[in-house]
Amino acid sequence: MQRVTIVVVTVLAIILVPLGGASSFARAGDKRLAIVYLGQIKPYQSLSDEIADNLRGRLDIQIFELDRKSGGRELAGRLKSFAPDVVVCIGGKAYEVCSRLDIAPVILAYNTELINEQDPFCILRYLQPAAKKVVAVVDRNLDRQRRGLLTALAKRYGLSLSINKTGFCSQDELLRGDAVFLSGGVLIINSGRNRASGNGSFVVVTDRSCSTYRQLEQQCLSGLAKADEIIDLGNCTESMLRAKLQKTKPAVIICIGAGAYQRCRFMGDKCTVLVALRTKSIDDMGHWGRLSGVNMFIEPAEQTRILSLLVDKPLRLALPYNPENTELFVLKSLLSINNGIELVPLPACGAKEVGRILEKALREYDGVWVIPDRTVSVGPVRKMLLKESLRRKKLLVSMMHPYSKAGAALAVSSTAKDNSALCDKVVELIKAVLNRPTAAGRIVSSPVYISLNIRTLEKLNYKVPESLLGRAEYVFGKD
Repeated sequence: MQRVTIVVVTVLAIILVPLGGASSFARAGDKRLAIVYLGQIKPYQSLSDEIADNLRGRLDIQIFELDRKSGGRELAGRLKSFAPDVVVCIGGKAYEVCSRLDIAPVILAYNTELINEQDPFCILRYLQPAAKKVVAVVDRNLDRQRRGLLTALAKRYGLSLSINKTGFCSQDELLRGDAVFLSGGVLIINSGRNRASGNGSFVVVTDRSCSTYRQLEQQCLSGLAKADEIIDLGNCTESMLRAKLQKTKPAVIICIGAGAYQRCRFMGDKCTVLVALRTKSIDDMGHWGRLSGVNMFIEPAEQTRILSLLVDKPLRLALPYNPENTELFVLKSLLSINNGIELVPLPACGAKEVGRILEKALREYDGVWVIPDRTVSVGPVRKMLLKESLRRKKLLVSMMHPYSKAGAALAVSSTAKDNSALCDKVVELIKAVLNRPTAAGRIVSSPVYISLNIRTLEKLNYKVPESLLGRAEYVFGKD
């Protein structure tokens, strides 16, 4: 009798284990899932179909194909009528339409700017996972409800938050915690490499040639105590900046954006170096914490770890980017341990600057790392980079497999030959959202896939180790 009981229990366990990963669906069979994607894009359509096939029978699923020309006007009524419990948006256009409707929690897939859509505390966790204390400096007239929302949001991320209502932030407040949040949406992060004090002065370093950084500088200075000096990188060479900072010996340096931080972080053992960046403001708080998704910008540390398998000497790679699109990814790269690979951010604040920035990158550095930034990833730019990197024998690394297929040495990407891994991540998020609809948004990273161009690597005299070759999903240029 005991043996029979064991067999029955075992059989039940075998039957129930496949359902265990989706136990929430069994309890919520009447839950509705809407999948929205932009028509005529095959990867979006195939991912949509795979998600639906994976969950069919466990959720009431409806797929909505978005028409590019209509701008989503015809979709609003149909979505509201369906009344979904969760919406999966595949691609940025679908998210743009669905976020305006605000009818259900949203999961975003196949988008490279997901982190930019998150609340400040999610961004802080992404950049500094060990952060614990935050000081918020808010407007004197901020109402009690929004202060309460700010406190509740910080609590969701396990952060200790103190709110200052004086209207400006002193040096003491800048140094009190791991980050300072200004009500205009500015997040000032303590890089954590500091704790030494200078002569007490407070310096701001910025690049005023970039409109994005000019706006961020104004927001910063409106919420901070008066700076003793403002250094414009547009009028300052590398050697001039070093000499000026070493002579001034400031106690605090606030760097406006990733580019300024990269140039000032050598002062980290002499003073406190902070970096300021734009995030969502308090007025956007009603939408904070609801968006979940799969981050298509894979962890920079993982990318440089793969690249380090290929190179056996220190390498300086230029990292062109548009501050409006990819500031957070670039800053994360600088905060990561990069295994002897130095990433040098070169902000290209507009399409007109791209040619000049890339020409400088190919002339002055060992190579260029191209990220999926819509300012630097357009067709003509790609052709120029591929041609000039080979002519100058410079390493070209990308986050898009078509680059390595066309001649770049290496690509580390979040896309693969099929959507199975990405589909699994989205299904995981659907389950989490249905279990806790009011919880803070969850960002998960997609797996890493490698492609190599053997012909290019041979031309550049790189020897590909078997360990890297064995991990590559795509190998181009064999013949």
